[in-house]
Amino acid sequence: MLAGPGRPEEWVLLLEDDVEVHPRLGSLVSSWEALEDPRCVMASLFNASVQTTDRWGPMPRAVAARPEFFLGTQALLLRRGAVARALAGWERVPGLQSQRLAALLGPEGPIWVHRPSLVQHVAMDSSWGARITRALDYDPRWGG
Repeated sequence: MLAGPGRPEEWVLLLEDDVEVHPRLGSLVSSWEALEDPRCVMASLFNASVQTTDRWGPMPRAVAARPEFFLGTQALLLRRGAVARALAGWERVPGLQSQRLAALLGPEGPIWVHRPSLVQHVAMDSSWGARITRALDYDPRWGG
């Protein structure tokens, strides 16, 4: 998919298989101003109480996550051009997928996290023993 036609500034959506998505996900994401920010190469549609920073200024419907504390791969958006950079540096950084991506891509610009969350983690038990995190601000009736 990434080797095919496409522009580096386009977004790739990565979803885990244990999420409920907002019924208007497509229209809400396409109207999200944070994805127009050229500094941003990674964004999240899931907020499990991320630690935030005001370093990048305000953004409608978003908070900027602190990369060193970022967790959550339930619904990530990555710019196509950033995916190759993340893969190239993958083995150099430790941690879970979200921690590695944040360490590799977070210093480039803000990691915008949609507010409120547009996906909810619905798994009951983790097959590998991890604690299940839920988005406290997910509301499938929210309309933007």
